[in-house]
Amino acid sequence: GERVPPALQAHARALVAAAGAALRSHPSRFIRWAVGVDGRAASAVYPALLDLLGTARASEWAGELEPRLVSTLDRLLRWALDPARSPAQASRQLASALRSIPPQLWRAAGSFGPQALLSLAVEMQG
Repeated sequence: GERVPPALQAHARALVAAAGAALRSHPSRFIRWAVGVDGRAASAVYPALLDLLGTARASEWAGELEPRLVSTLDRLLRWALDPARSPAQASRQLASALRSIPPQLWRAAGSFGPQALLSLAVEMQG
């Protein structure tokens, strides 16, 4: 593919981060928007999504996240474990957020653990 100049990448990340900051006061809108972000823009958005997952208010927006939890966690896990795409503290931030997810969401995401392990094993095999 065509290489994007670093300055343009930085501006795009800043724009995505600003959009995420604007939506953050509306958790349900932010979640819907953030889980659709991928690629290089994810590095600007996923830390804020992890912060939101780790808040005490998580139960207030559980209904919004529940149908998207498995795909959201899968994206966050892949991002956090990829040192080329995530900051050094991403894995710790993800672990903290995972501990804060309300029990009703974990019950709704019963398939996440086995799916994540299988996915990681397949990726490690190449």
